[in-house]
Amino acid sequence: MKKALSIMMVVLICICTMACGSAATSSTEAADTATAGESVSQEPDASSKTDESDDAQQKADEQRDLLAAFNSNPFPESLGSFTTEDLDGNEVTEAYFADADVTIVHIWATYCDPCLEEMENLGKMAESLPDNAKVIGIVADVNSPDAEEKEAAKQIISDNNVKFPSVIANDSFTKLLTSVVGVPTTFIVDSEGNIVAEPIVGSDVIGYKRMAKDYLDTLNQ
Repeated sequence: MKKALSIMMVVLICICTMACGSAATSSTEAADTATAGESVSQEPDASSKTDESDDAQQKADEQRDLLAAFNSNPFPESLGSFTTEDLDGNEVTEAYFADADVTIVHIWATYCDPCLEEMENLGKMAESLPDNAKVIGIVADVNSPDAEEKEAAKQIISDNNVKFPSVIANDSFTKLLTSVVGVPTTFIVDSEGNIVAEPIVGSDVIGYKRMAKDYLDTLNQ
C-alpha cells in the first residue's frame, strides 16, 4: 500500500511539473493547445456512445444465453420431497410450504456480490409479506452441514438481520441446482411445492415481491 501511494505521489508531482511548464509557453502555443483541447474534448462523446452500444449488446447477448440455458435444461415443475437443515441445524422439509399460499424460494451464494448487496432489503421485504406468503433461501455453495462456507453464510444472515431461514443445498436439490444458470435465482412455489412462475435470474427484490403478489391475485379471482 505504501509503495502504491508513493507511486501515485510521483505521478501527481510529474503532472504538476508538466502543468507548471505549460504555463510558461508562448501565447501562440497556448492557442494551439486550446485548439487541440477543443478537438480532444469532442472525442469522449463518440467513445461514450460506442460504450453504451457495447453495453446494450452485451446485455442482449447475456439474456440470449440465459434463455438458451433454460431451454436446454429447464426448471423442474416441482421441488418434490426433500429433507435438509437450515444454517442453525434445524430440519426443514417440503412441509415448510404447506402453511402458505406462496413461498418465495431464493437461491444465493456467499461468493455472490449481488446476493449480498440485496440481502438486507430481501430480509425487509420478507417481513412485509402478508401472512399467506413467506420466503426461504437455499445457499448454493453450502452443500453439507460441515461446509466451510456455512459460517460465512450465517454471518451474512446475521449482519443483515434476516429472519427467514436459509437451508443447505444438499443432494435433495441436485435436480434443481443443475437447472440454475446463475445466482441469485428466485422463483415461487405453491403450498405443495409446485413451481408456479418463471424464475428471476439476478437481483430484483421488487420483482420477487411482485411475482408473489401476482400469483396471490390469481388465487383471489
